Amino acid sequence: MSVGASKKTQRDFDVNRRELLRLGGAAAVGAALAPLSPGTARGQTPKRGGTINVRAWDPPHFDPHLTICYKTHIAYSFTHSRLLKYKAGPGVTPGYFQVEGDLAESWTQPNELTYVFTTRSPR
Repeated sequence: MSVGASKKTQRDFDVNRRELLRLGGAAAVGAALAPLSPGTARGQTPKRGGTINVRAWDPPHFDPHLTICYKTHIAYSFTHSRLLKYKAGPGVTPGYFQVEGDLAESWTQPNELTYVFTTRSPR
């Protein structure tokens, strides 16, 4: 240690609760504003195709009719089509569940107990 340099003591590093909260708040504000700073990377236009990796558990089988577990159906949603689905996307009003066809191109209801579906041809 050089002459004239002071030795740091435990008392020099003490931070009271108010200072700790102030520093934590400043760090949180800085982290929140970081994405707004110029020079941040912007997202690219999405393109079709590619690979998706989902970190989830392996379903016990790939027959969606043999289980009612929602965790299994999440994995199925990437590999199986449905007859109908709820419309999704940025143009959909939150809380508004509009049904649209997935495998079905159209459907009619001739009476209260019957639906007639026209399915799309296989790709």
